[in-house]
Amino acid sequence: MLHGGMNATAVTGSELHHLLLTLLETTHSRLWITQFILDARPDLDDGRLVRTLMHAIAETAYRGVDVRVLIPDVSAPSGPEYDVNYPAAMFLANRGVDVRRYRPTKQRPHLHSKVTILDADVAVIGNANWTPGAFSQNFEVSVAVRSPQTVRTLDGWFSRLWAQSERAFPTRIHSAPQYYPSDRSPNNGSTRRRMAELRVRARLLAQFDPALSVDLLSGQRYVRRVEELVRAAKSRVIVMMLGLMANQNRRLHRLLDGLIDANRRGVDVRVLGDAREGAAKDWMSDAEILSEAGVAVLRWSGTRFHSRTVVIDDTAVVGSVGWTVQSVMNSEEVSIQLSSGHAANEICRLLNVVWKAHQLPATETGHGSV
Repeated sequence: MLHGGMNATAVTGSELHHLLLTLLETTHSRLWITQFILDARPDLDDGRLVRTLMHAIAETAYRGVDVRVLIPDVSAPSGPEYDVNYPAAMFLANRGVDVRRYRPTKQRPHLHSKVTILDADVAVIGNANWTPGAFSQNFEVSVAVRSPQTVRTLDGWFSRLWAQSERAFPTRIHSAPQYYPSDRSPNNGSTRRRMAELRVRARLLAQFDPALSVDLLSGQRYVRRVEELVRAAKSRVIVMMLGLMANQNRRLHRLLDGLIDANRRGVDVRVLGDAREGAAKDWMSDAEILSEAGVAVLRWSGTRFHSRTVVIDDTAVVGSVGWTVQSVMNSEEVSIQLSSGHAANEICRLLNVVWKAHQLPATETGHGSV
């Protein structure tokens, strides 16, 4: 599948879509998926990005691979109340895929993890839902890692969730998956575009680089690790976070204290958050605290920001854990710590593009490129 001892690469947008398709085509024993949203509604998936993935999953199951898909019940944000995941779940179940619904527990009433496990050594972890926007427009970061040790840890975590899940979508069909002609490929059969897609896939697999270490983080373990890394930072701390509300909890507030202290030590500290307001009142309630302490804070001015990523020197922490009480205390989340200068630099390259394209930071610290 992928060669080497331990390898990793950071991907976003359409590159994540290409890489997932490539990995699905080459997996031969197992495909375990947990996602917050699988949005295959035809009226939104006009580019057929999500439906192409659904077909690839069905074909993987038909080949005899152990395919399991675990999802929560996610209500549509507007209009009549219904489960956004239902169309994709029924599509897969009708093609022989074992799809189950997450059963909330008192300790973890929410499932928000975005993890794909392939065979015995590959995992894709990030904050990207499988939605048309995530694959084409959003600012997201995911990490694909080849690490048997990491996958063994995820085995136990996923198996625990699977054992307590509900079989809400009985499988019905075990014949070869049938396509609507237009769903076969998001490139709609164009030879030129198909060749371009294959070149992107080849490049993505070729750029997997050795990672010094990989570790999985969630809950208070995530908070402690990020706090430790920031305390030891020497050159840069970059926070790209949908949901900056660490000031609402004493233990989470230590994350803010760490950023302020690092900035005072002369570390290049930058925070990129989302300016939207909603049910949570303010997704960036930490911004004022950080700005007043001299930390460079930038509010994303668009509607497509969805990252939960931190870069400390040559270490990247990527995944679904956000700096909120719900994410740390109440949700099943997974982030991955990746000690890899290549991955960290790739993520910072993405940030530089965003930083230069948006408004000036809230403080006058005047940082240039990260």
